[in-house]
Amino acid sequence: MPSKTKAKCVVQEDIDMPLLEESEDEDVDRRPSKSQKKNNVGSDATDCQEKPTDSNIEAYARFLKDLFILNKVSGKDAHQVAALSEAAGAQGVENLSKSGNKGFQEGNFARDLKRACNNDSSMPEPYWAHVPTHNPKTGKNMEFVWLPFLLLHEMLIWLVAKCSIDVLLASTLPEGSGQAQEHETFCRQSKLPKDRTMVIGHHMDAAPMQKHESLEI
Repeated sequence: MPSKTKAKCVVQEDIDMPLLEESEDEDVDRRPSKSQKKNNVGSDATDCQEKPTDSNIEAYARFLKDLFILNKVSGKDAHQVAALSEAAGAQGVENLSKSGNKGFQEGNFARDLKRACNNDSSMPEPYWAHVPTHNPKTGKNMEFVWLPFLLLHEMLIWLVAKCSIDVLLASTLPEGSGQAQEHETFCRQSKLPKDRTMVIGHHMDAAPMQKHESLEI
């Protein structure tokens, strides 16, 4: 049983809850009521909320960027989510909410979002080569332009490190297929372990070179 004491209520203008003073007028339980507990908790609830950490902010921004990059949401939707999130107090999406001139130029959503996603990309830096080209407007050849390119082995290392590629799944070939036979022959001739050697398919494309011919690059 809780201890009891004689008390009276003294109400002050700047205090919502009554103060208890010892008195012999009536019996008062010292324990706070449920309504008092609720009022106390509610008044300081916002102060007790944990602030987001840098990792929380980064994870949220990365999640939203991945939705756009993987074509799960359109550029317009990605912008709207970022703008509404920022208005609601979210952090880390400021550069996404500014895309398309803050929504006034919808045609620039995709371009601006791609740029924002590239700013914090961990992909290997591109190399640049001075490549001779043909200018169809002037008819001149050997006009040099700077073109960026990536090295295949550096991209593979990055993809594996980021867990963007399942090495076991990628290295498994259909049993009895021509690819599997070529893989086995290559490993045997090169004296490489078949179970630790991955087949890499390099997609080639063709670029117009003349009116009736093209050049694979």
